[in-house]
Parts: sequence; structure tokens; C-alpha cells
Amino acid sequence: MQCRHRPVDEESMIYVYDEKIVIRVADMIGTATSSLLPVLAVIVLYSVREMLIRLGMIALFTVLFALALMVTTEAKRIEIFAATAAFASVQVVFVGSTSS
Repeated sequence: MQCRHRPVDEESMIYVYDEKIVIRVADMIGTATSSLLPVLAVIVLYSVREMLIRLGMIALFTVLFALALMVTTEAKRIEIFAATAAFASVQVVFVGSTSS
């Protein structure tokens, strides 16, 4: 990816970037976040043994997931709710199956 920008004002170092490049970078960040968040949740939930802390982590990761969807997609509220409910359900099943 080529970084195409042009200076608007040399003195104040303000640059204007091509809109397509900015959108592409934002999409890449959103994709990376949506891929890493579930993996991070599983790693954290696996390493924590205290059930109350695990439940708190589920709540935290669920909120982070919903916020990531809100910020990085144009999904409707019901779509975000459905995806977040599915994400929380997977975490709960994971915690239930790995309880000590």
C-alpha cells in the first residue's frame, strides 16, 4: 500500500490523505480488532480461575465487542445486539466447559 498524501500547509505540517487509503486502513484495523478480540477473550478466560472474575471478564469483553462493532461497522442496532449475544454465549459455554 502506497502512502499518498499531500501537504496542505508545510508550516503547520497538516496533510491531506486520500480517502480510499484512510477507509482501507480503518477497515484493516477493524478486521484485526474483530479477529483478535475473541482470541484474547479465550486466552484471558482460560488463564483466570476465579469464577467471579471470569464473569466480570465476560461482561468486559462483551462490552468491548459491542463497542468495536459500533465503531467499525455500519450494522444496525439489532445486528450488533445479535452478534454480541452470540459472542457472550460462546464465552459462557467456554467458561462452563473449562470450570475447575
